[in-house]
Amino acid sequence: MKTSILGNKDFLGGLLLVAIGAGAAFISRSYPMGTLRQMGPGFMPFSLALLLMGLGLLLALRAPHDGEELEWGGGLRPVLVVLGAVLLFAQVLEPLGLVLSSMILIIASSLAHTPFRLRETLLLSVGLTVGVVLLFAYALEIPFALWPRGL
Repeated sequence: MKTSILGNKDFLGGLLLVAIGAGAAFISRSYPMGTLRQMGPGFMPFSLALLLMGLGLLLALRAPHDGEELEWGGGLRPVLVVLGAVLLFAQVLEPLGLVLSSMILIIASSLAHTPFRLRETLLLSVGLTVGVVLLFAYALEIPFALWPRGL
C-alpha cells in the first residue's frame, strides 16, 4: 500500500533530527564560539548541531516515497524506554559514578530492543563503558567520579 511521504519513518526521523539539531544550535548560540585555533564553549555544541541537522536532512531526502504505514504505538515504546534510561543516568551519575551509571544507561536502553539478550547486553555495556571512561575521564579529562562515593 502506497502512503504519503509523511507516513515514512525515515522521513519523519530525519525531520526529528533536524528539529533537535536546530534546537541545539539555537541554545548553543548564546555561548562564545571562539575560533578554530581557540575554540570557545559554544563551538562543539554548535558544530555537532549542524552535523545533526545535515544528517537529518540527508535521511529525510533519501526516504522512499512508498514507505510503510507509521505505527505510533510500536514506535513510542523504544523512545520512552531510552528517554527513561537517559533520565535515570542523569539521576545516578553523581552518587554511583561514571562506570556504574554508564552500565545502567546501556542496560536500561537495551530494554527498548526486542528480544532482550542478556549476554549481548552485558558484553556491550562493558565494552561501551570502557570506551566512555577512556574518552571522557582520560582523553578529555572531564572530572567525573569513576566509582561511587566512599569507594
